Amino acid sequence: VSPFHVLYAQEARPYSLWTVMILLASAALLWALRRQTWWSWGFYAVTVAVGFYTHALFGLIVIAHGIYVAGASLTRNDGKARLPRVMTAYLLATLAALIAFAPWGLIIVTDLVQACEFPSWITTPVGIFQLFGRCAVGFSAVYFDMSWDFAHPWKHVFRIPVLFLAFYALYFLYCQSSKRVW
Repeated sequence: VSPFHVLYAQEARPYSLWTVMILLASAALLWALRRQTWWSWGFYAVTVAVGFYTHALFGLIVIAHGIYVAGASLTRNDGKARLPRVMTAYLLATLAALIAFAPWGLIIVTDLVQACEFPSWITTPVGIFQLFGRCAVGFSAVYFDMSWDFAHPWKHVFRIPVLFLAFYALYFLYCQSSKRVW
C-alpha cells in the first residue's frame, strides 16, 4: 500500500472504479482473443459499456485495445489470416458498447460547451519546470509521499533517488524480459 493510494482511498472519485473497469475490460479482451466466442466478445462489450459509464475517457482505453488487437493480429506468424475475423469481432463488440453508451453520450454532446468549461484549470499555462516537477511528484508519490509543496523545492531532493530507482526498474524490465512481456 503506497501513500498515494491511501490518500486517494479517502476521496470519493470515480478513479478506483475506472481502474477496476480498465483491468476487467483488459482481462475480458484477452479472454475474448483467446476463446474467440460470441459470449466472450459479448462480455467484453458489457465491460466496455460499463467502463464508458464509469468515465468518458474510457474511450482512450478502447483505442488502446484496438491498437493491441491490430498489433497482436498482425504479429501472429502461424500463417492464418485472423485479422479480419478478430478485428470484426472487436469492432462489433465496441459498436455494441457505444450503442449502450449512446444515451449518456448524447447528453455529453448536447452539453459539450458546459463540459468544456468545467475543467478550465487545464488551460492555465504552466512552465516547463513546474510541469516536470508536478510529474516527478505525482510519479514518486506512489512510493514516497512527503508533500506537494512547490514553495520549498529542497523538499523534493529526496524524490530523485526514488525516480532513479523507478526508471532503472523500467529499464531493467526492458532489457531483461522478452518483447511480449515488456
